[in-house]
Amino acid sequence: MAFTAFGGDHLCFDWDAFFFEIDDALIDSLIEGIRTYLGTLKSIVGYSVSLDYDYDLVDAFSKGQVPIVYDYTPKLPAERITNTSVMTRKYLVNLAKGAN
Repeated sequence: MAFTAFGGDHLCFDWDAFFFEIDDALIDSLIEGIRTYLGTLKSIVGYSVSLDYDYDLVDAFSKGQVPIVYDYTPKLPAERITNTSVMTRKYLVNLAKGAN
């Protein structure tokens, strides 16, 4: 099974087969697959993936749904880099030391 990410929180799965029995092995495989994928993204600082316990899981499973939730933190762009320069006399002492 392979998947690719689209904008936002949407993943598109390309399935080799269309029917899977919902069991612990399938749930673990789905969650581990998403963790593996997110772990390869260099643009992400951290993430977590789990079964979405906010759903009524019995109802979701009976409908053939496996609700998975994940969150992540992307690296932030450096949109504004600030440089401050200060003219000072403090280092003129170095010129005097070099003259001896």
